[in-house]
Amino acid sequence: MGYYKDLVHGDGDWILSKDIIDNGEVQIIQLGNIGLGQYINKLLKTISMETFKNLKCKSIEKGDLLINRMVDGNLINCCIFNLNGNYITSVDVCWIRQNKHINNFFFMNLLLTDFSQKQLLSLSGGSGRVRISKKNLFDTFEFLLPSLSEQQKIADCLSSIDELITSSTKKVELLKEHKKGLMQQLFPSSEE
Repeated sequence: MGYYKDLVHGDGDWILSKDIIDNGEVQIIQLGNIGLGQYINKLLKTISMETFKNLKCKSIEKGDLLINRMVDGNLINCCIFNLNGNYITSVDVCWIRQNKHINNFFFMNLLLTDFSQKQLLSLSGGSGRVRISKKNLFDTFEFLLPSLSEQQKIADCLSSIDELITSSTKKVELLKEHKKGLMQQLFPSSEE
């Protein structure tokens, strides 16, 4: 097991409402896009490429781990970003780039464990809207990681389980629809 803190990471950019335009070239990932282990695809605000350059924004890349620093209920949400294009994150959405020590899919699942969530929540604070500070997230939060090859093996196993869950969920939904259709055939509506 190794302890790694040489993360390539960043925090969201401060984008003022005056900088937001319709149909800009750069899309802004916000807090609401970060779910519990999944990216939530919603209509995104945008800025121009000129604003992006003037504000010295930092682009995120496909495969980056996104972390919502704002506590949602009793959770710190995170997900893997899997889109191509020009994207940035808004304030309170941090990103971590995969590197030679960290498999982001493994790391995301590590952050979602009860143990890590409790540790992250213990480092959170604030009145009203509770969040974990950048300092606590990147300097205080400690984690142990197996070697990259072990992380990959675990990530592959977790990915297979996720695929099985998705497949099973689809089968359940199909069975529910089939059941509903059978019931409708047995008890046709009075409108017919």
